[in-house]
Amino acid sequence: MSVEPGKAARNEIRKLRAAYINNLAVAIMVAGLIAPYVAYTMAEDKVPFLHRVTINSASLLAFWVIGCMVLSFMVHRWAKIFLEDIED
Repeated sequence: MSVEPGKAARNEIRKLRAAYINNLAVAIMVAGLIAPYVAYTMAEDKVPFLHRVTINSASLLAFWVIGCMVLSFMVHRWAKIFLEDIED
């Protein structure tokens, strides 16, 4: 015998799912913005950053940052889909 959850319980489940997915979006954004900085600061050679940047590494860095920002936005929009089903 299973009991169907009430409207308030279903709304809380939807909000919990949306919050979890939104936190994934934040983690992706942080990884995209913080990871390049950490990689630079942990580098063994402390040559100034601009002297080590090549066309390939700069384009890869830009692709990484922009890719993470776009993916984060898409995941955030996915989280909003769960909130659209909240019942009044």
